[in-house]
Amino acid sequence: MSANMRFSRILGFVACFAITAGATPAFPAEIAILVSQDIPPYKQVISSFTAGVGKVPVSIHDMKGDLADGRNYLGGAAERGARLIVAVGSKAVAAASVFADRLPVMALMAPEPAKILESARMGFGITLTSNPSDQFDFLHELLPEAKTIGVIYNSELISDELSDGLTAARARYRHRYRVVEEKITSPDEAPGAFRRAVETSDAIWLVFDETVVTEQAIKYLFELALGKGIPVIGFSKKTVQKGALFTAYSDYGEIGPQAAKLAKKVLAGSAPADIGFMYPETNGYYVNRRVAEHLRIPLVKRFAGMWVEYYE
Repeated sequence: MSANMRFSRILGFVACFAITAGATPAFPAEIAILVSQDIPPYKQVISSFTAGVGKVPVSIHDMKGDLADGRNYLGGAAERGARLIVAVGSKAVAAASVFADRLPVMALMAPEPAKILESARMGFGITLTSNPSDQFDFLHELLPEAKTIGVIYNSELISDELSDGLTAARARYRHRYRVVEEKITSPDEAPGAFRRAVETSDAIWLVFDETVVTEQAIKYLFELALGKGIPVIGFSKKTVQKGALFTAYSDYGEIGPQAAKLAKKVLAGSAPADIGFMYPETNGYYVNRRVAEHLRIPLVKRFAGMWVEYYE
């Protein structure tokens, strides 16, 4: 075992794995997993994924944030007969994107994988963001009187999450919610858009948008919204800890089995284009108890059979 924590999958009843740093596995791996860096959430996904694919040979490599290193590993994996690339993290997805015209590339743990792989005909995967419909359903549970949802986004960089959410709001939720859209093109416009949205909305839906989601802007939004008694729907546990009322979330350990099912489909002959990009299965909701109490919103223990976890 090297200092770089080499690991590979051993065929048979015993399966053991570790993150490699460029070493060639002792057997041809059908699945080449490239991970952006060695951090606990990625480890959880990889561990549950490898368990889910069973005896399929797997090789795993930590690129340590180095794009060239990641591409060098994947080039070697392709030459050794890999049939599927699994890229874990945005940098790994970027490194794998150049191979997605000749090998299926499954993206995991990246907020906008479809954008990174938009020109690749064999890209598919699971996003890092939650399904907007799950967010809207839980908002109705906590705040049934809410009728207007404000959303701020860069009109030149519309994310899949936002597009799907707007479609759902206009179709499935058209009798429940009216969406007020504040479109901006630069971070400088965010404060004014926040003020307008807070004045005209019953809740703010915060989506992952690099123009909107800056540390300064988020702090300002939460202070503004809480001061006006307006809840914010977050897009991650971190946004809830900073002041959002809640977010739907997926346990990292559960993304692996979901991804393993997709990998088996592709290895069995399904076309990546037929699978496309999907949201992780929602496992529960993460609620900021102090924000809920400040807004005088009654709390629930379960919703639709899912756990509700509280941030104190």
